[in-house]
Parts: sequence; structure tokens; C-alpha cells
Amino acid sequence: MPWYVTRQATLLASLLACVFAILSVFIAFLHIRHHLRNYHEPVVQRYTIRIVLMVPIYAVMSCISLFFYGSIVSFIVTLVRDIYEAYTLYNFLALMLCLLGGPNVLVSKWKEDAQTTQRGENGDQGGEAVEDHDELGSQFSWWTCTCCLKDLLKIDINNPLFLRMIRQGVMQYIFVKIILAVFQIVLKCVGKYEEQLLNFESGYVYCVVVYNVSIAIALYSLVVFYLATKKYLKPYRPVLKFALVKIIIFVTFWQGLVIKTLFMFHVIEPLKGLNSGASGDFIVNFLICFECVILAGLNILGFPPGTVKKGKETNIVHSLKHFVRMNDVLMDTAHTFLPNQKYSEFVVINAHEGFQQDEEQSPSPEPTQPPEDNDLPLIAIDEPLSHESTVKAAVA
Repeated sequence: MPWYVTRQATLLASLLACVFAILSVFIAFLHIRHHLRNYHEPVVQRYTIRIVLMVPIYAVMSCISLFFYGSIVSFIVTLVRDIYEAYTLYNFLALMLCLLGGPNVLVSKWKEDAQTTQRGENGDQGGEAVEDHDELGSQFSWWTCTCCLKDLLKIDINNPLFLRMIRQGVMQYIFVKIILAVFQIVLKCVGKYEEQLLNFESGYVYCVVVYNVSIAIALYSLVVFYLATKKYLKPYRPVLKFALVKIIIFVTFWQGLVIKTLFMFHVIEPLKGLNSGASGDFIVNFLICFECVILAGLNILGFPPGTVKKGKETNIVHSLKHFVRMNDVLMDTAHTFLPNQKYSEFVVINAHEGFQQDEEQSPSPEPTQPPEDNDLPLIAIDEPLSHESTVKAAVA
């Protein structure tokens, strides 16, 4: 019997994973605490903390699963972890939109680029317009499978379908994860959920298929969003942020799927007393605990607290009250999935929406590390704006 399948080895691995989990939680705690004590950009930092919180949640949930592997407890905490990862994806897109100034400002920028391109085609702008045209054209190309959408999703301030579809593509992942979690619990209770890819009588196979389709749509939407906004996001160095989110959500998923497949096909011998599915879960959870330490450190680089504008320390209680509010999620969800004819208005949350603290500690409305050569407003105003008024506000 290989050494790694013994109970002593699994116990040692569980204890070692606890050390990794505690370390990652400690690093994330210091990171989040710094944001809460310097909560000078409430909306941006609220999204940032929600993203950073993904790592300790992953670590703790995976550590719990190690001590209850193969049981219903492990099954439930894994579902909770998976739902929060979908929530993290939403917050990442919301953070990127905040840095750009909100959906209305982004669409107005797209319109300005489209107008510049039109003038270039008419010979009014020369080489500069041609360059802008090439950059805009690259957003719709054959290698991203969007060339056929160039005319359908033309960037137009009066037709926000392009951005709306991107947001829906990301947010559908949250709903799919929640619905799948409910189905998985029901199937588990009736004995129809066995983690075996070749068992078509089990609901696991069909859940994996639906999950793969949903996660593919979400990833594709993020890629298209990045291609369409990379010029505007460049001052905020988004590459590492995109990479971290993809590692946390997408890479860990495929890592788990590959490991479970190896166990199911007996390439790796199952752990003692466990079937192939439970053995795969154990190894995956152990690796996640270890990887969370690295990710917690990388989060400090990707979402550095040092970039927040300096000022007096804020009250942590007030910061927490603002952080835990979910009104932004409900509002954003409603406006993202409203019928087309009602989506002519964007709602963007104010930079200090819902945040109260001592007057002498009023937060700064300015963006983090504002670039000298780019005027990128952090957040738009706190009321629904028609596209016409949005343009006027952006110009003002």
C-alpha cells in the first residue's frame, strides 16, 4: 500500500493544511484590516475586500472539508465556498467598472472612441484616428469569436447592449451556482449524487456539464470585457488582478476536475477507507489550503492597500457596516436583468454611498493613484442617469 493512502498520512496532511489555512487567514486578516482602518474610498475598497476575502474563505472551508471528507459536512461547506467564488467574480467586474467611473462613463468613452474612428475614416484625424480604429477593431476579432458581433453590438451610448451582455454573462454564474447548489443538496439527500463522471444515473455528471457551460460563459465575458477596456484600465494595472481572479476561480476548478478524474480512472490509488470521489476531494482541498498562502500574498500585490489615499484612520465599525451592506448587489442585479426598454438608465453607486463616519475623517472622493495623463473619474453620481445626462456629466 503506498504511503500516501494510509490514515497516518491523511491525518498529517490535514494538520499541515491547517497550518497553511491559518497562515493564509492571518495574511488576509492583516490585508483586510489595513483597508478597514484606511477606508477612504468606500466603494472601491468594499469590492476589494470582498475579493480578498475569497482566499481565507477558501482556506477555512477546504480545511474543514479535510476533517469531514466524504461526509455531508464536507459537501455543504464546498457548496458554500463555490457560491462565494461566484460572488467574487461579480465583485471583480464591479470593481473594474468602479475604476473606470461606472457603466455610464465607460459607455460614453466607447462613444467618444467610435466618434473619433468615424472622423478618422472621413480623413479628419489622420494617423491617430486610424490607430484608434485598429484598437477598436481588435475588440471584435476572429480569435475571440466576436467578429460576427461587430455590427450587432456596435458601441453606442444609446445602445448599451454590449456592456449589458457582458455583465449578464458574468452574473449568470452566480445564479447558476446557487441553483446548482440547491439541486445538489436535493440529489444528495435522495441518493442520486455520486461524484463519478461515468455514472450517467448520477446528477453529478449533469451538474458538471452545466457548471462548465456557465463558467465558460463567465470567463469569455471577462476576456471580452478586458479587450474592450484594457486601454482605460491600463493606469490601474489590471493584468495581475485578472490573473488572480482566474487562478482562484477557474484554475482551482480545473485542477480539481483533473485530480478527481485521475482518481476515478485509478491512475492514483484512492485513500484508505474512501472512494475515488472522496479521495479526489481530499487531495483538492489539501492543495487549496497550500495555494491559499501564495494567493494571500499575491493579493497584497494585486490589490495593494498602500495605494489608498493617505488620511486619518477610519472607524472599523463604520467601515464594516458599509462593507456588509448588499444594496449595491441588489440594485446592480435588477438593472442588469431589466428588459431592454428599461435599461436606458444606468445606476452607479456614489463614491461614499451609505458610508458614515466622523466628520474629521471624511473619505477622499479621488481615485487611487490617479494617472497624470488620463482623467479617469472613480465613481459616477448616485442617481439613475439617462445616457444624455451621463454624457453631459462626463463632459462637465
